[in-house]
Amino acid sequence: MWSIFQAIKRSWLKHFVTQISAFLILLATYVAALSIILATTNMRSVFEIWGKVSDITIYLQQSASEKDVEKLKSHLASHEKVQGFEYIDSQKSAEDFNQRLKDLGSELFNQSTIQDFFPANIKVNLNKPYSFQADKLNLSLFSNALKERFSFVSDVSYGQNWLNQYSKVLLAVEKVNWMIVLAIFFCSLFVAANVIKTVLFSRRDEVEILEFVGETPMGIYGPHIVNCLLLSLIAYLLATVVVAGLFHSSLNYARSVLPAQITGEFQFLSPLAWTGFLGFILVSVYFYSLSAVSSMAPTFTGGRWWKK
Repeated sequence: MWSIFQAIKRSWLKHFVTQISAFLILLATYVAALSIILATTNMRSVFEIWGKVSDITIYLQQSASEKDVEKLKSHLASHEKVQGFEYIDSQKSAEDFNQRLKDLGSELFNQSTIQDFFPANIKVNLNKPYSFQADKLNLSLFSNALKERFSFVSDVSYGQNWLNQYSKVLLAVEKVNWMIVLAIFFCSLFVAANVIKTVLFSRRDEVEILEFVGETPMGIYGPHIVNCLLLSLIAYLLATVVVAGLFHSSLNYARSVLPAQITGEFQFLSPLAWTGFLGFILVSVYFYSLSAVSSMAPTFTGGRWWKK
């Protein structure tokens, strides 16, 4: 073990610029990858908040009679998902619309003129907030059942159109982000492999001497693999500190401009995700380093090192 660290020390002393350059590149790639992963996970958390459905609007056809409305009210009152509801006729809907225009300093329409454009509706308060993603099927079944059972129900709305569109956009952004992370990750592997190749080429004579005197392959090439692992580990740990600092600074700013309900959901990477990504990096760097060494070994003595 001590000989390995002695070899790593010699490598750093002779190739300091190469080593520090590789370390800075690895640090930058890991900072970028962790930042993208963190942003992606928090975007999903924000969507979970915006995607909470706590009320539904049932729009009625103009042909709906008072008896029809009472049947629907009776059904809603006994439904397990419904906590409460409010019936709003077309006149009240038009009044509400006009009031909103007045609040904006404008009144463009006469209430009697626009009343026909605002159907009667029932605002339904659900017994709990339902997640659009997790409970999409339940919400869809509930709305479809109402339209099938009551022919005078023209539509059931809970923001499903814009939620569907937002969900598709979010999914596309997540895919692009993961592709970028994957590309960054392969760049880090390329950097780690090039560190080994650069050092081995510069120490070619020394490696040949060690092979001729009977040094084991792992004794010759092992220190370079361990060096790459250490570079990756230290860069990842430092990148975590940098990203954590940026995250908390951004969170403090977000708290001053965004509602607490949203900022309260922002979280750093979970220990499991952080450890899993670290393990994936180290395992990949190890095998990629082995591949780099195996591609270099034949250029020294003509034989592959793992067969010796």
